[in-house]
Amino acid sequence: MSSSPGSPSSPSFVIHKLTYPDAPDCPTSLLIDERIIPHLPTPVHPPRLTPLGEDGTPCFEVRPAGDKGLGIFATRHIATGSLIVVDHPAIITPGKIPLMNDARSSAYRSLFDALPLPRRDELRTMTNSRSPEECNTMEEGISRTNGAAVDLGLPDEFGVEAKEYGAVFIIINRTNHRSAILTDFISVADVRCSCGPNAAHKWDLASFSSSLYALRPIAPGEEITMIYTDVTQNRDARRARLHAHHGFICHCPFCTLPSPLSEESDTARAALRDWRHTRPTFSGWATDLCKADDFVLKTHMEALALIEKEGLQGMESSFVRDVCSCWAMLGEEREYRIWAERLIKLSQVRDPVLAQEVMESLSDPASKVQKWGWRKKQKTPAKAELSRDYDVAFRLYVKAAELYLHLSRTIGDQSPLQAGKWKTSAGKALQRAEKIKAFVAKSKPLGALDATSDATTSEGQASLTPVGIDHFSARALISSHSLVIRDVNCVA
Repeated sequence: MSSSPGSPSSPSFVIHKLTYPDAPDCPTSLLIDERIIPHLPTPVHPPRLTPLGEDGTPCFEVRPAGDKGLGIFATRHIATGSLIVVDHPAIITPGKIPLMNDARSSAYRSLFDALPLPRRDELRTMTNSRSPEECNTMEEGISRTNGAAVDLGLPDEFGVEAKEYGAVFIIINRTNHRSAILTDFISVADVRCSCGPNAAHKWDLASFSSSLYALRPIAPGEEITMIYTDVTQNRDARRARLHAHHGFICHCPFCTLPSPLSEESDTARAALRDWRHTRPTFSGWATDLCKADDFVLKTHMEALALIEKEGLQGMESSFVRDVCSCWAMLGEEREYRIWAERLIKLSQVRDPVLAQEVMESLSDPASKVQKWGWRKKQKTPAKAELSRDYDVAFRLYVKAAELYLHLSRTIGDQSPLQAGKWKTSAGKALQRAEKIKAFVAKSKPLGALDATSDATTSEGQASLTPVGIDHFSARALISSHSLVIRDVNCVA
């Protein structure tokens, strides 16, 4: 069914049907711009199929969920990261469609009528929270209420609005407290999780299917839930959006917390939303030897504790990946293995390529993980400082400054931004060297900075090992490191 002759400014919309090799009785009906059809993939088998137990049944069942209609409930224990179900969409509809009145109503009815009767009848039992003023027909209301954005892999020539399509799934859409609608659809990639859900789903274009998986352990009899809105918003904002788009007030455990616990929850969620913009990151720490070894680990552990408290496990994997990478950079195999196993569980459905890569690394982390133990291999100035070996610390900071400047010269005009960052790091290292020099000069007795002085002083006083050039002498930086100082001053 089309609206008018096709052109870039006036596209024609038709009903198109897709069938699947793994589920021939569960086709998808699409209301779609006919120009898009040649760009759609020929569906292949999904990477994995819905897992079945020894009795041949899935790990869930669909049954009444009180005033929420039907819901999905676990029939046995479901482990973190485990696949729950693979589902092909029943219908796919555009975010915007230039059809009005009878033509629009006819298009949505034809969309449903293209499905086999059992699939069509099941679809019509789904929630419709749209008013008649918003949607002329029940079919359009169901599409708009339950649609989740899917990427059809279209080229940029179609424009942003022309590429917006939403899918409705027979099984996955039975998970209560789904994602909120953004314009008309929520992006599946933005799913984080009931206001503290236990499941999420991932779209796979090649097989035209979505995989529902567990974000945390799900007990037998527990309802399987996803998010309907941005759960990092405060409670009032979440409730307002859910009421406006889905017609209900959320009464989940996180929305019914008493004061002041509710305010604490709002603060924690806001902090998690902005965490990566306000806290240390792995990329900024990895090769910066001026930062402590646990610089990122400490803050990420705080984030993971908040995630656990707020039930936001949908945000967990990126933090776990960073922690895993931190232990690799530190060369701590025992800790790396613990966190790598956790990352594999979280990623087996969400990012199977990453899961496989990490799994392969466990056979020999030291040889298979890039930059394994890099920080551990460095004799860091910070460690020398902690052991009060100030002479070594001083020399290492100066050496670090030289290395950073060498890197900045090597990369040169190829990446001015990175070169500038290296020069900034050189400046920081040299500043720390100057602070150590000043500290030692202040704490030493008169004459102790003489390069020819004895290695030991009176009992209880700090001493420096005599070296050919006393790095703490007044002339040291000028004579031995004039190039470093000159280049760093040029940066400033």
